[in-house]
Amino acid sequence: MPSFPLLSRITAGICLALAITIFVAPSLFFWLFHLDPSVTGAVMARRAAVLFLAPALLLWGLKDIAKSDMARMAIARAIAVTMLAMALLGLSEFALGRVGPGIGLAVITEAALFWLWYGLMKDPQR
Repeated sequence: MPSFPLLSRITAGICLALAITIFVAPSLFFWLFHLDPSVTGAVMARRAAVLFLAPALLLWGLKDIAKSDMARMAIARAIAVTMLAMALLGLSEFALGRVGPGIGLAVITEAALFWLWYGLMKDPQR
């Protein structure tokens, strides 16, 4: 299991990469998830991209600052729940036929991050 600072850096990097990519090229996500491109979808995708900046900046800033077990537990819990919810949402959208198989990449990443953050909840001193 990775340490808290390492997992914070990894998750922050993923969130920052998503924020930049979705903001600059929302059409890539339309293609990957087999969605019909639209102006409305592009606007909402760019807004979602901006939301990815918050965890990226928070996790990067807190990677070495959050020394207390309580702080690490709170952060781990918030990220774990978010990743689990995202993975389940992706699976349900796929099951309903609203997205294509490209969602699998997102679901696998989210499930892996959930598992890693969940593991940190059991041992926050790492």
